[in-house]
Amino acid sequence: MLKHVLFLFLVLFVGVNAQDIKEHLFKSERAQHQNLFKTQKINYPGDSNFDVTYYKLNLNILYSKRELKGEVTIAGRSVINGLDSISLDLSNYLNVDSVLSKGRKLSFTHNQDNLEINLVTIYNSGNKFSVVVYYHGTPSSTGFGSFEFYDTYNNKEVVWSLSEPYGAKEWWPSKDTPADKADSSDVWITSTNFFRSISNGTLESVIDNGDGTTTYKWKNRYPIANYLISIAMSNYVEIKDYFKYSPTDSMLVVHYIYPESYNAGNVAALKKTIDMLRIFSEKFGDYPWLDEKYGHAQCGFGGGMEHQTIASVGSFGESLIAHELSHQWFGDKITCKDWENIWLNEGFATYAEGIYTEAKYGRNSYNSYIVSEMDWAKPAVGSIYLQNISTISQIFDPRKSYSKGGLVLHMLRGIVGDSVFFRILKTYASTPSVAYGVAVTEDFQAVAESIYGKSLEYFFGEWIYGENFPEYNASWYYSALGNNLYKIKLTINQTSNSTPTFFTMPIQIKINTPVGDTLITLFNDLQNQTFELQIAGMPNSLSFDPNNWIMKNSNVITETEPGSIPTIFELKQNFPNPFNPTTLIRYSIPSGGVQSAFSVQLKIFDILGNEIATLVNEIKPSGNYEIEFNPDNYGLTSGVYLYQLKALPTGRQAGSFISVKKMMLVR
Repeated sequence: MLKHVLFLFLVLFVGVNAQDIKEHLFKSERAQHQNLFKTQKINYPGDSNFDVTYYKLNLNILYSKRELKGEVTIAGRSVINGLDSISLDLSNYLNVDSVLSKGRKLSFTHNQDNLEINLVTIYNSGNKFSVVVYYHGTPSSTGFGSFEFYDTYNNKEVVWSLSEPYGAKEWWPSKDTPADKADSSDVWITSTNFFRSISNGTLESVIDNGDGTTTYKWKNRYPIANYLISIAMSNYVEIKDYFKYSPTDSMLVVHYIYPESYNAGNVAALKKTIDMLRIFSEKFGDYPWLDEKYGHAQCGFGGGMEHQTIASVGSFGESLIAHELSHQWFGDKITCKDWENIWLNEGFATYAEGIYTEAKYGRNSYNSYIVSEMDWAKPAVGSIYLQNISTISQIFDPRKSYSKGGLVLHMLRGIVGDSVFFRILKTYASTPSVAYGVAVTEDFQAVAESIYGKSLEYFFGEWIYGENFPEYNASWYYSALGNNLYKIKLTINQTSNSTPTFFTMPIQIKINTPVGDTLITLFNDLQNQTFELQIAGMPNSLSFDPNNWIMKNSNVITETEPGSIPTIFELKQNFPNPFNPTTLIRYSIPSGGVQSAFSVQLKIFDILGNEIATLVNEIKPSGNYEIEFNPDNYGLTSGVYLYQLKALPTGRQAGSFISVKKMMLVR
């Protein structure tokens, strides 16, 4: 399966090299299944007339028949007056045998994955009720798996669930929305003695039924979204460890893996969980379920899923383990209220990988991580706040919901500074209105603003609800003021290729002089804006956003005086990129004193280096140039192409210039 998915991503996202794509496929817990799903009918966001308070799943798994028999209790509280029926989400592939309440059978209809139950009592707002649904059948496998009876990767007997986002109804009846968490839950699983059955919370008892079956009873005492309730079953080997979170207290960390997977390498990989728990507890606050557990259950998919207290994983990569663990704070303790705000889950967990990388391996490793995330995120289409949640590929877009969502946190950190940023994360994780509950972007924004002490409306408005990213063109020159003081005039222009038309951001500028470097932060809030600065020492160079706090493309041109031509050669990034149908290629030929003209060649090549076209082949004087490239003139299809600028002196002067850049055509 990975081979086929890798090919799909290479076709769709050819602007990133194959190794980068492969790393992201392994790292992101759902990217391996991107676009490989069955169409689902969506009844989201569930019945709004009642609030779920409790779920109990009592499941009998008949592995040899690939069936389950279920007895599911749903307790709730009416939020309206006159409640006489409730609606649950349950696939029509499953057969409902009966529905009971207070020992009485209730009438119901079961159509189009919707179970409509007529209550025998009318409930007013605040009244509590419960129903028990008895059902059986073979669960269908939709989405990322929903419910599976076999691990085809490892040729292994295993049962596992992965309900996010719309898959819970494929194996049990519930109110299918992340907005309505149950206050607690129980999961009881009965199957043959071959299986060790795993679920959320603490294991209360294991009962040998004396008939070749065993029942495992798991209890979760915390609020939980329906999609985070899970089961995982196989002949697991148990690996126990402990996280010492205070001088006198420890929490069980337990991993369930296949006997065939039990080796020194996998054990060592899983033991890294302890260090991750320490790092994330320091950054985010106490692990949310200290009186229950954390761990992993091996399953039949390539990535992972952050089931509350017990992540389901198909492999044991370091970044994957860190990603799923961080979800226990951001995704499980605080759950996105709706799928439009999924970045509050996936963007946070993606950035947590960077936090772990920095804490474990240093700032340089973190910087490299951020560079790769920016490269991956730039082709993202649409806003981080999702306009379309009808398909899994839209919700779990690895470029947008994951990478770009994570970069929002990186950029916020650049604005507010390290100490304030980590106070924001820790405060957000413990804010009573969202802790153990649900959140939307505005909840996080409110916490960030309260800690920072300033409005961040511009930031969240453009990065969460806007599209694309800024394209900066900066030009600067300096003049002497005397007494070793110099005035710098810097002009910043943003190309209008985004929504909003331009991005408002603080931008760091570093100026190198013989007396040292000067780092200045400018607040860029106009599409075309000029700044005047005064520094000591003659400027040698100017760096734009030197610490890479902004997801961007940028070009910096050094001028000798206002309106002059550049003093350096420059081949700019084409715009737009990716492009369709045409793109602009810009370049600058400098004034070289005696050398005022160059023999210029601008050529297009395919990714293998085969020449496709020559756009320019002539003598060019100093100046700034722009040429439009139309791939239709050459019959080009989607893909990555190279453009090369080569400039040779026309006289006897030494020196030449050559530069190559990538561009991506998307049909």
